[in-house]
Amino acid sequence: MLHGELMIGDRKLLPGDYNRAESGSVDRRVWSETGCTCVLLTSCDDVIL
Repeated sequence: MLHGELMIGDRKLLPGDYNRAESGSVDRRVWSETGCTCVLLTSCDDVIL
């Protein structure tokens, strides 16, 4: 996270935080009330909805 806040499930990410997910995992609810700037590194095989 670079700026703002991002919710992944019930976890709030703030600047400096990161989230690592195992291959094949699914984040069901990802959202931000305030907006955010983040870096997303993902596989070409991942589906982003």
